[in-house]
Amino acid sequence: MLQDKQAMRDFWDRRPCGSSTSSKPHGTKEFFDEIEAYRYQVEPCIKDFARFEDSKAKRVLEVGVGMGTDSIQFVRHGARFTGIDLSWQSLRFTQQRFRASNYVCPLFQADAEVLPFPANVFDVVYSWGVLLCVKNIRAAVAEVWRVLRPGGKAVVMLYHKNSLNYWISIMVIRRLAYWLLRSRVGLAIVDSLSRLDRTLRTKLERTGSLRGFTEELQRKGSLTDQELLNMSTDGPGLPYTSVYTRQEVQLLFSKFRIVKTNVCCLYEQNVPFCTFLPQIVKTWLAGRCGWFLVVEATK
Repeated sequence: MLQDKQAMRDFWDRRPCGSSTSSKPHGTKEFFDEIEAYRYQVEPCIKDFARFEDSKAKRVLEVGVGMGTDSIQFVRHGARFTGIDLSWQSLRFTQQRFRASNYVCPLFQADAEVLPFPANVFDVVYSWGVLLCVKNIRAAVAEVWRVLRPGGKAVVMLYHKNSLNYWISIMVIRRLAYWLLRSRVGLAIVDSLSRLDRTLRTKLERTGSLRGFTEELQRKGSLTDQELLNMSTDGPGLPYTSVYTRQEVQLLFSKFRIVKTNVCCLYEQNVPFCTFLPQIVKTWLAGRCGWFLVVEATK
């Protein structure tokens, strides 16, 4: 278990979440601004569920601060903010982001399964796409419940198993693409396609994903569904991630008094045919087959 957590920490220390979405010098205002713009362009539903504007004077805990992009929104809106992350490098970036805006907030290196806070202290516990990387997610959810005050709310985003991104993009398209990468001919084809698409090429070179995928596939030879999921979300080397159904989420959060689930974010760039659909159809699909399963749970 300790080795698993060390591997997870090492992964996010090497590539803090979102850091590859900016080409600006690390730590600069332009670097953080570009990351922020990209995040809310690709995942606009974050603001709908985080409700940053409602956090004034509330005690907010973010589990997994990443680059501090959501963290600073809470602070700007007057929250009494506290953040944790398993990754030291993520905490450093978040601290840099706060300092650049003259904010000072408590940040802790901590494990989501053992939160270093007393019970019944936070009004909001927010975690966007973090608990899905915790193997013992039941322990993490129990900790969220413990530190929330009665009437407090948890807002947690997990990956949705019954989504087009999971069943079409990951289980079909990406499996085929990774199979191609196992051969020299396939690798040459993918490399040629990426040369034709400058945006794709830039992304591949920035993240090292093409090289990383190839090395991982050559080492393993084949991929289990779990390994395919890990590689397809945050890239080669990610130790673990998971997907959930609405029913599984209801069981996970059963200790909470009220549990609401919402599905959003179609991730149409990963599902080819979605690009050509009318917007009304995309909206309908996003609410049923979207990639994000957002839990709003009241203690």
